[in-house]
Amino acid sequence: MDGGQPQYLFQDNEGWDLVDALPYIDPLPADLQQEVRRLVEEEMSRMPPRDYLASLPKPATPVLDSDPVIKGEMERIKMQRPMAKLDQARLNVEVPSGAKAADVGEWKKSLENAEAQLEHSNVRMVNLELMHKNAQKVWLNHLQQLEHHHTGLQSDVKILKRDMDEVNKRRKLDQVSCGNTLRTLGREWEELVDRNGEILQAVGELEEDVAWRKRKCRDRGILPDKYLHDDEPMEVDPTTGAPLANGPRPATANTNGPIAAQQANMEFAEGEDESMMDVDQAGSSYANANGMIDANGKE
Repeated sequence: MDGGQPQYLFQDNEGWDLVDALPYIDPLPADLQQEVRRLVEEEMSRMPPRDYLASLPKPATPVLDSDPVIKGEMERIKMQRPMAKLDQARLNVEVPSGAKAADVGEWKKSLENAEAQLEHSNVRMVNLELMHKNAQKVWLNHLQQLEHHHTGLQSDVKILKRDMDEVNKRRKLDQVSCGNTLRTLGREWEELVDRNGEILQAVGELEEDVAWRKRKCRDRGILPDKYLHDDEPMEVDPTTGAPLANGPRPATANTNGPIAAQQANMEFAEGEDESMMDVDQAGSSYANANGMIDANGKE
């Protein structure tokens, strides 16, 4: 855009940048065709009809309505009467006869009429001579100009059609390329969702195993102090869901004394060593299921 003005006509439409349709690759299900037609008809109903002047009153034409000649012609057309023939009596050269033969005025009128008809015939002869002399050249020149004009219009039409085909071809290629990219991304998204599901399932199994071992250690009284509060619900921010940093929780007093706590920690370490094999096996199964370790055991 230059100076905030839209570069193309479609940019005048509100929300034009939100349209992401790909008509060359987007399928149109049969159940949506009726909805599409309904939307098109609804949009067309808001457009002005072709006979948009039918509902408007006729314009006032006082000058035409008051003119007797035009009024008479409109009335004649309304009544479907034929037009009156032209009076050709003045084109006839008549010699005064009878009682008019002695009238000088009638002879003068007849003479003036004869002169007018002679001049008219002279003009017709000149026009015919010019036509016979130049008509062929003028007509051929006119036809040549029309041919050049027609050739130019055909060339413009070919250029426009070629540009349209080029735009449609480029648009189709771009949309097909975008369609392949979208399908690839869709498959990758589905694979990631499946892998995340497997990861969440494996994490859930590990959490259940850890919780079971904590309960077992707690029942035996060998759970260290730092794990005593792990099963308690953590306080979170109700708006963000983030854990609240309220500082370290106070340690629960151990009723068995320092010596008993040291002995419990040693017993927990021995029990932890015994269960490491099971934890390693579970972790290896989790990693292999999610493609994190290859066949050689390398990350």
